[in-house]
Amino acid sequence: MTELRTIVRALARAPGFLLLAIAILTTGIALTLYMFGAIDGFVLRPLPYNNADRMIHLELTGPQGDSAVSIGDYFELRDAATTVPDLAAFYDATVNLGGVGEPEPGLQLEAVGGDGRGRGLRHGAAAGRSGWPW
Repeated sequence: MTELRTIVRALARAPGFLLLAIAILTTGIALTLYMFGAIDGFVLRPLPYNNADRMIHLELTGPQGDSAVSIGDYFELRDAATTVPDLAAFYDATVNLGGVGEPEPGLQLEAVGGDGRGRGLRHGAAAGRSGWPW
């Protein structure tokens, strides 16, 4: 008990050290919780699809190093695919959103194909309907 009183007196004499120690402990705990949440959400939890371990991402590279796939290439791949139950393509682009005031940049996503048979959505806004989960 006397050791505890000695510690309290020492900390009371140096309040700056006490505040610094509390700030460091608080920051360490907050960062630990944040990292656990990020790792839990991105690594440990499975994707909200049936057979998520069987999902693949296919990207074609053109002669200039671009990764754009034409709609014709997509239809050829879809028609030729015999080992995958569902094939879909998406395109993302930065667009300017206008209205009142200055336009602001935004992200545009467009999806082609994919009736949802192969994705097997388990939950979310798009569960039970065709289309993408966003």
